Amino acid sequence: MRTLRNTQQIEAAQNVPKSTPRGPLAHWSDRVARYAFIIIPGVFYYLTVCRTPGWADATLIVSNVVELNLGSWVNVHNLFHLLGYAWLQLFPHTNIHYQLVMLSALLGALTVHLMFLVFREITSNTLLAALGALILMFSHSLWWHSTMLEVYTLNSSIMAGMLLFLVRYNKNRRFVNLCTLSFLTGLGCSNHLLKVLFVIGFAAVLAVLLYREKTLSLRGLTILIGFFLAGISLYLFVFVRD
Repeated sequence: MRTLRNTQQIEAAQNVPKSTPRGPLAHWSDRVARYAFIIIPGVFYYLTVCRTPGWADATLIVSNVVELNLGSWVNVHNLFHLLGYAWLQLFPHTNIHYQLVMLSALLGALTVHLMFLVFREITSNTLLAALGALILMFSHSLWWHSTMLEVYTLNSSIMAGMLLFLVRYNKNRRFVNLCTLSFLTGLGCSNHLLKVLFVIGFAAVLAVLLYREKTLSLRGLTILIGFFLAGISLYLFVFVRD
């Protein structure tokens, strides 16, 4: 039996595809692509942003940010209001609407960059990752939300970060990636309560790790819950206050 098990292990090791050696040129192109997919979408969204209020919600968001309106109602986006308020302190005495649209554009560019990294992790192919990032950059939904005053590019950048650290954990099983994923899940809930739906998916991942793969201990689960609570703490504070 032991001999059979050893033979199976050897055969499995032989069937593992060997990674192709990567030369200096490949590493250089990867590095250039990483920088390019924060600069390219940033410039593109900057050139196409809406300079004036394009719809009624824009003025409502400006008012909520300037007044730092935080609340437990489902349509109050606490994290964006807090981030927008801090952002405006960097640009006093300017067009408030335009500066907040620029924040939306920056978060949209961050979404494209993070999804480029996700595609790169999944495919190990810089060209395919670049193509996927370009398609996302030009997609109507992300383009629209990156060039109008909306809160959703903050949502999309958080979701892209969640995907990135989930994929990285799946590849290297480093616990720090799960901790970051847990924190970002809570942070998303601090911005939009609909992100609670992602908690169900995250709980399913943890259930698999706990009961099927046996790679997560109860101590590790407690740590992950702590990171989630740290991320959602902004909403919890407002909820208790209200």
